[in-house]
Amino acid sequence: MSGGGVRNARAIGVDGGATYARLHEVVRGAAVWRVEGECARFAWPARDGSSAHEHGARCAARLAEALASAVHTGSAGNTGSNCNAGSAGNAGSAGTGVNVDAGVPLALALCMPGKKTADGRGIERAHHGPVAPDFLDRLERELAAREVALATRPSRLHSDGLAAAAGELRARGGNLVGARHAYYAGSGTGLAEALVLGGEPVPLDWTESWCQKGFALTASTGETFETELSAEALARRLGSSEFLERARASGDPAALEVSRRMVGVLAELIAERARAFATSPLGALPLERVVLGQRFAELVDAPTLRRLERELAARMAHPPIVVVSHFRAAAAVGCHVLEERRGA
Repeated sequence: MSGGGVRNARAIGVDGGATYARLHEVVRGAAVWRVEGECARFAWPARDGSSAHEHGARCAARLAEALASAVHTGSAGNTGSNCNAGSAGNAGSAGTGVNVDAGVPLALALCMPGKKTADGRGIERAHHGPVAPDFLDRLERELAAREVALATRPSRLHSDGLAAAAGELRARGGNLVGARHAYYAGSGTGLAEALVLGGEPVPLDWTESWCQKGFALTASTGETFETELSAEALARRLGSSEFLERARASGDPAALEVSRRMVGVLAELIAERARAFATSPLGALPLERVVLGQRFAELVDAPTLRRLERELAARMAHPPIVVVSHFRAAAAVGCHVLEERRGA
């Protein structure tokens, strides 16, 4: 979608996680994007023994319901939040409130987990969350049934790692603004990743010959980097229902050991990314900045970040700047950035 298309519509970005979705209203400025507020946050329907097809259909209907509520009333049902409350984490929300006008068409962009279909408009498989090869088609039909007019059809479902990196690059106050060569990693049910090359967000699908995804790379522990660093894997290794960061803060020995291992593996991954940049077919590129997002925002607190920086200094002569991002709307902004780039 062109920038003009977004400016003439009400833009909502959907960050569809594995267990719940967040909807943020975003605004395209002259030079940067900004976040107006969170419209909704809701859990995907439980599978309850239903088939993947049936569950995917219910997820599309639930998302359409939240979007229709946001468009028609300015809120999204029982979510505890609405588009009139500016909220952009550490990315500088405008906080000026949202002018709700049901007559304005909706500019919609989405990122979702899972393996996408060949055309990018559906989800072939996912460990959690919706699975529906026709997800966008279903969503568009559900929105039409609720009298929500789309400014244009979303081109595809974007990956959460690439969308988050794009948002960090282009949103006001984003943690990658101005970066030329950088790496984004987010911890969740998997490891969400993207590169920044020449100031542009780049998926690791494009760099497989010289910079592979974390699930394809083995750490010194013998496990893949994704198996080591996903929040799901860290919780499994802890063996407790308590969040790792809370157990660590209480001095739990098992949590301290899991955290120590996480820091070592994360330092190893960052050093590997720096090596890949330095030996890339594009030339010797400096890895200037690393942004850690999603669950890393809680897992890497200030003392943990200092330990990580010490580990990197021991491994590298010139370690990159590492930033822990609390910008929860990054992916919602970023999927609009990616839509705009596809339509340019």
